[in-house]
Amino acid sequence: MPNAASIPSGDHGAQRAAEGGAPTKQVMVGELRAKLAHYLQLVAAGESVAVVSRGQVVAELKPPGRPVGRPNTRGLLRGKIWLSPGWEETPDDLIDLMEGRGE
Repeated sequence: MPNAASIPSGDHGAQRAAEGGAPTKQVMVGELRAKLAHYLQLVAAGESVAVVSRGQVVAELKPPGRPVGRPNTRGLLRGKIWLSPGWEETPDDLIDLMEGRGE
């Protein structure tokens, strides 16, 4: 596998092949400083960029992933739960038991 120094900056195919689908571009730190807005636009468009310093990848810029936290599960069970007719009606004898009037 080639190291970062052997892959020219901006070589999509070589970088992808070298790292198995990792960043699609490489940029030296100095070039990143000079063209930061350009590289941020690439990242916003979905590309990943490896930042190289002295022949070593030192950072990766990539689009944000899904927020960490509880996944959205609303509607996940829609159509899978069935309630019998009259489920909302509580029988009087059960109400009496719950209120302490029953046996």
